Amino acid sequence: MSDFFTLFGDRIGLVCCAFSAAAALAALFPKKARAFALPALFAALLAPIRGCGAANLIFALIDIPSLTLVIGCAFLALGKKSPLKNAELAAVAVLELALVLTELGFIPYDLYGWGYRGEAAAAAASLGVLFLAPSRWPVLVAAYLLWRLGIYQNMFDALVDPVCAIAAAGLLIGRAFRAVRVSRANGPGRCGEVRESAPPRPCDR
Repeated sequence: MSDFFTLFGDRIGLVCCAFSAAAALAALFPKKARAFALPALFAALLAPIRGCGAANLIFALIDIPSLTLVIGCAFLALGKKSPLKNAELAAVAVLELALVLTELGFIPYDLYGWGYRGEAAAAAASLGVLFLAPSRWPVLVAAYLLWRLGIYQNMFDALVDPVCAIAAAGLLIGRAFRAVRVSRANGPGRCGEVRESAPPRPCDR
């Protein structure tokens, strides 16, 4: 553990937890109110209540949230869709599942141990970025730098976490359901078929 993490790790963790939770909650407010809701929620989560703030409880449960989760919550607060494609969401969920199975001993190879050797984890993650999302290099570089600074003790923790994986799986399921609904709404009707209470549409086949 680096001196930097020893001095500032807990504070950075609290700030990241408070921001992620505040951003997720702010997304529930109307867009015009989010600019006021986000800082108010952020301050409320950090405010100590009987010596312990809500952010402390979140930090105790999940430790420092991953960079992916923090960025995702920021997009949520801004009212923007996740920039991650389906393959990237699946990769996040599968990677976290593999790490959990490694920790539980179901996978004999110590995949999580690679994260303590950041260069090895960076090399493995680079292959995934190269094939799945070349445009995500800045996130990978940022995660590596944060690991080097000692903010994250394990580089995999900078990339994924359980909450992030659950959110990624939820987004994938939601997108799948929306795709099914759109497909059923469009229907496989015959070309040029006129539906009830709908104007005729040109043949697009």
